[in-house]
Amino acid sequence: MKIRKILPVFLLLASGSVFSQGRIEKLQYAKTEIQVPDNCTAESEYEIFDCNGFSVQWLFLNDEMAKANKQLLDQIEQQMEFNSKDKIEFASQNQKFHGTK
Repeated sequence: MKIRKILPVFLLLASGSVFSQGRIEKLQYAKTEIQVPDNCTAESEYEIFDCNGFSVQWLFLNDEMAKANKQLLDQIEQQMEFNSKDKIEFASQNQKFHGTK
């Protein structure tokens, strides 16, 4: 039963890399396009790694999806290596968020 909940999210995440072709020129963030710097390579429209020492990756989940997939999000966090980890509050696109830095 748990597999049924995780599988659609996994397929959604995997589909971005399977169907992407060529160089990704822009990142998509909350309906905002961000130009990928010339000397950097984006892995998808939602992730860029080791761009002049900067890496970022994000997922867009509404409250319902986040609650339903909390186990998946916990698993993703467990797979990440942290030098330090702090709780933060921040604003993006005029919305308040709570997260981890």
